[in-house]
Amino acid sequence: PRAEEMLMLAHSRLNSASHTLFTEEGIWKESAPGYINYILRLMKDAQRLNRYSSRFNPELFLNRMSTCADFLLKCLTPDLRIPWVGSSGMKYLSPSIEKMIVKMNGSSIEEQLVELSNSIQSFPSYGQVIVRGSHPYGMYMNFTACQNLPAGKRHADALSFILYNWGRNWITEGGHQSYEHNKMRAYLESPFAHNSYVFGDTYVAPRKEPHLKTKIGDVIAGQTTFTISGYSERYMGNASVTRIIDIEKDYQSLVITDQICSQDENNKWYGFLHFPPDLKVERKKQVILVKDTEREQLMKIVFEGEQEMNFNIFSGQSEPVIRGWGMH
Repeated sequence: PRAEEMLMLAHSRLNSASHTLFTEEGIWKESAPGYINYILRLMKDAQRLNRYSSRFNPELFLNRMSTCADFLLKCLTPDLRIPWVGSSGMKYLSPSIEKMIVKMNGSSIEEQLVELSNSIQSFPSYGQVIVRGSHPYGMYMNFTACQNLPAGKRHADALSFILYNWGRNWITEGGHQSYEHNKMRAYLESPFAHNSYVFGDTYVAPRKEPHLKTKIGDVIAGQTTFTISGYSERYMGNASVTRIIDIEKDYQSLVITDQICSQDENNKWYGFLHFPPDLKVERKKQVILVKDTEREQLMKIVFEGEQEMNFNIFSGQSEPVIRGWGMH
């Protein structure tokens, strides 16, 4: 007997959510792209309810469908996966969502990604920038600098990134395993499992200290170079990092410049890079060689800095702490 009343309550709450739970770009405020797939499925369910009751029409909420679908398409990796950023185990588009995006734009997902080749897509309010070379074998980078959002699926991943080239993943991150409260989940949510920094022996948890800022800075499409910048002060001890990434438009090289600032001379900075487990990693002084021996391909990383740097390689360590466990 209260069905109509509950339907109108859902109508009101969904329209209210359109003002509070979406970014300025119109993207659902879960800092995990897999949840954009989920909210699109919810929107499709809401559309079906509208067919049964003309009074139920959360138009403001449903108007966000196109902007959510646009972001989800543009962030897809070259192998058509949803980036494993944040606490979401969704790896691929749901069949209904893929069908919807194809219908909205009149071409296949592959064809749409080809059209996005050689572009940079910036979503500063959501906190991601995507650079894409030629699809599917060119460079792809997903860069994250996300401020605390109302929802709680974010990781401590400020200034982290994922990198593809030559049709495969070269720099990865821990991703998501489960929602169980265990050591692995704590590790995967921490900056230790991302391509970012820790200052000192501990870190700011993802949903703590919301006044400590993270943001996308300048995003510039130059004549020969794409430039991305991000800033984060989500570190212990009044510290901050500014990361600037310059990507040459031949998509064969990039330069990452990190400006790290702190007033505490007693603590050290720790930086991390994560590689898929099928790659071979070697260090020669301040040069890291990452090899795909099966394809005979090589990524060379050269480190330069004003301070002395020490290097360690971890692979599948579980004691005394979990290190080097990439889920993807």
